[in-house]
Amino acid sequence: MGTAMAQVPNAGFEQWTSFGTYQDPTGWTSLNILTSSLGASASCEQYTPASAGSYAVKVTTRNLLGLGVLPGLLLSGSPDAAVDGFPYTSRPQALNGKWRADLATGDQATVVVTLTRWDAVAGERVTVGGGAVITSGDINAWTNFSAVIEYAETSNPDTASIAILSSTGDGVEGSWVAVDELGFGGAVGIGEAYTGNYQLYPVPAADQLTLTTDRPVQSIELWAADGRLVLTARPGTDRVVMDLSAFSAGAYTLVARMDDATVLRRTVVK
Repeated sequence: MGTAMAQVPNAGFEQWTSFGTYQDPTGWTSLNILTSSLGASASCEQYTPASAGSYAVKVTTRNLLGLGVLPGLLLSGSPDAAVDGFPYTSRPQALNGKWRADLATGDQATVVVTLTRWDAVAGERVTVGGGAVITSGDINAWTNFSAVIEYAETSNPDTASIAILSSTGDGVEGSWVAVDELGFGGAVGIGEAYTGNYQLYPVPAADQLTLTTDRPVQSIELWAADGRLVLTARPGTDRVVMDLSAFSAGAYTLVARMDDATVLRRTVVK
């Protein structure tokens, strides 16, 4: 098995390759070839000021003539590569990074990471693990994010791929997300306990679970006892109502990350 790459290639989006009428981050592939051919504005652009270095990347949802609204998409890997993504053989806890966003009401942006390996017996590529982080509304300053990786098997991967989307679903024209400083490691905020005031009710939970805190909740996750991530959200408020009506009875772990990167962890019983 090959040696794992310690970092995401061009993780800070400092290197860019010109394709005549547009540029893409080196080692990444966007929809710019499509927007350029239709005379539309680029869906992937250099963004300044960056979190670090000279550039970040900005991905924008565009309205394309004849195609309608198309979410901006940036994928790790070159368009002529045999395999999407890049060589990677470790099992990190999360893909971390920094982002900013300006998203229309009802729209969401996401960063998705997938770890895979080639199964020689089956003759196909299989998923080892993956994770995603979603945001909505505005993020007016560079903010940490973590896409926590849930593993489907105990094998090591041989490839990692990353996707950045400016919208989920149909999307809204003009929604954008900027990303910088990508890297694998422990989830942001792990080990820093939230010590503020909070309420979590009802206990045990029924169809709804409510969390109130004394500072905004940046992200929230609910993990089942078997290791499945069953709920994720980025509310950005100090009161979060979670719908548990579709979940079976049992114990769950609530992980709430605050806007100061501290973390509240509690066991929830339904």
